[in-house]
Amino acid sequence: MSEKVRNYDKESIEVCRNCKGTGVAYTVPEFHPYGKENDPQPYECPVCQGSGRVKKTLNIEITIEPYPGKSGV
Repeated sequence: MSEKVRNYDKESIEVCRNCKGTGVAYTVPEFHPYGKENDPQPYECPVCQGSGRVKKTLNIEITIEPYPGKSGV
C-alpha cells in the first residue's frame, strides 16, 4: 500500500483575542455584596506582551492513501 504525505506550515499575524488588539488587559473586579466593586485595573496583556498582535502557525499534514473499496473499472 503506497501513500503520500505532505506537510505544510502556514504562518499569519493576527489580532490578539485576549486584549482585542489593544495590548492592554484588565483585572476582573471582585464582587462585594455590601460595598462598591473596585474598578478594573489595566495591565500589559500576557498573551501578546503588549503588542496587540500574535503570530499563529498552522502545521498541516495531508495523507493520501488508496481506498480499499472496489473500483468501477
